[in-house]
Amino acid sequence: MWHKQVYEARYWTSGVAPGSTPSGGDDPWTLIGPVLPGDTPAPLPTLPAGTYPEWDAEETYNAGDRVLFDLVPYEAKWWSQGTEPGTNVAGGSPWVLVIPVQ
Repeated sequence: MWHKQVYEARYWTSGVAPGSTPSGGDDPWTLIGPVLPGDTPAPLPTLPAGTYPEWDAEETYNAGDRVLFDLVPYEAKWWSQGTEPGTNVAGGSPWVLVIPVQ
């Protein structure tokens, strides 16, 4: 979501705001439509406690490590320590949300 509009990435991008045309390139974003009154974010998936270890700010994590943060599953994309899952950080989060298979 950006400026009350919903966008979908067409390919990997970094530093290009939705709705802007990058110089010398194709817009990496597709406009889906406006955020409608009453729209709410989809709930985050949760797993039972103990499915993965709880995230610990003091622990070092490597790519592929999985944790639970408030029962929400995340997987490390690269080495990290102290970066809370689900938090936006400059350069991108080292965590990706794990969508459980139903």
